[in-house]
Amino acid sequence: MCSLLPAASRPSRPGPVALRPSRLLPATLGLLLCLALLLSVVRAVTGFVPAYRGVLHAGEAAQATDLSGAELEAALRRVIDYSLGRRADLQFTMPPHSARPGQPAFSQREIEHMVDVRELFHAVGVAAIVAWGTLGAVAAAGLVARRTGHRIDLERTWAAAGRWAAASGLGLLALAGILALADFDWFWDQFHYLFFANDLWQLPAGSLLIVMLPPHLFARLVGLVGAAWGTLLVACWLWGRRVAGRARVRH
Repeated sequence: MCSLLPAASRPSRPGPVALRPSRLLPATLGLLLCLALLLSVVRAVTGFVPAYRGVLHAGEAAQATDLSGAELEAALRRVIDYSLGRRADLQFTMPPHSARPGQPAFSQREIEHMVDVRELFHAVGVAAIVAWGTLGAVAAAGLVARRTGHRIDLERTWAAAGRWAAASGLGLLALAGILALADFDWFWDQFHYLFFANDLWQLPAGSLLIVMLPPHLFARLVGLVGAAWGTLLVACWLWGRRVAGRARVRH
């Protein structure tokens, strides 16, 4: 059936709606990406046993406990697995040839502190899952919007998010690095004041946890976290610049 309306007056079919994300979206995604990377790196480095071996086999821990290198590493793996929620029990009995034969390896204060550590790592894991899940949900929503006919510039949005992640993370990393290099003991104390609501982390010098995990070991672990996180942030910056450059060429 032919229309009686002139061609100029006929209603036109609506085209795809152009979705223009605000500048707040890339910034929010960038901060989430920065956080997700940091939390994931912290858990990965914590569970990386080779990072601890230099201290375990240096001789000081063995002399203080009369435990062999293999026994110290087994005790360390026990602490790491308990912290990361991989096992339910921490305590064990010191072997007959040790400095404290037949006694519990950890004091009640050490056990209570490790409960706090376990809860902190659980919170880190949950926060990482939420951050990655949010990023994935936003990415999926953008793809669905594009497939349903909306014009949305996903490339530029995520490129800007990568640059935001790098800029915010590298700024924070530089500040933390300066403070840690200036006085690591002060830096490490402030970390505990911030994330623990009690003083159970202030353990006696002869505690097994202190013998196995001395302050200079934590300085090494913090350095590894900073190096890995910084590398990922630089990769985000380079990726963001590359994607943004390709998007400009296409447009």
